[in-house]
Amino acid sequence: MTLRAADPRPGFLKAIQDRLTELVGRPEFRKRRLSQVNPLDVPLVALHDVFTVRVPDILEDGLVAKAVWMAQRYLVFDGDDPISSVELADPDGTGFMVTEGPYVDATARSIVLAERSSLLPEARIRVLRIPPLYVMALWLHREGDDGPADVFLPMSPAPPPLETQRPYAEQELTRALQEIIAGIRDQPDHDEA
Repeated sequence: MTLRAADPRPGFLKAIQDRLTELVGRPEFRKRRLSQVNPLDVPLVALHDVFTVRVPDILEDGLVAKAVWMAQRYLVFDGDDPISSVELADPDGTGFMVTEGPYVDATARSIVLAERSSLLPEARIRVLRIPPLYVMALWLHREGDDGPADVFLPMSPAPPPLETQRPYAEQELTRALQEIIAGIRDQPDHDEA
């Protein structure tokens, strides 16, 4: 199966390189693995769009229709090892983020799994991130003659009942997310703000 990367937005690559060059010069950044690569020659791969959805919108049907674009994200590799991700919301530098957490490796593993499977041929790589629920999922999206198709692979760590690396259709993912929300609301210290 061939997955398709996102189309790069104008000015994003230059803005990322400029921001990385700025970060590498900071003393506190020298402890990161990404500081070992040349910002102008950093291997940025697997470009994908990052989307989010508000928790109230999850309680209704139409998760995909309510997803909002947030940024473009690249994975950064050192040889065969994913070491970081870099993300940008606007070429003016707004929304720039460098991450070296568990979702970097989980994204790379999810892409490999999707690439080796026949989940959704010719799908475009996306990520769905829902910070209030601590959920991040690889989102395979394909527009076709018979309408769009979407498959989601939750990444580790993920709260129960989500199973990581397991494919979910939109309605199935929505039900699992609704269950997570219900569990949070049932906690005694949950405050309806």
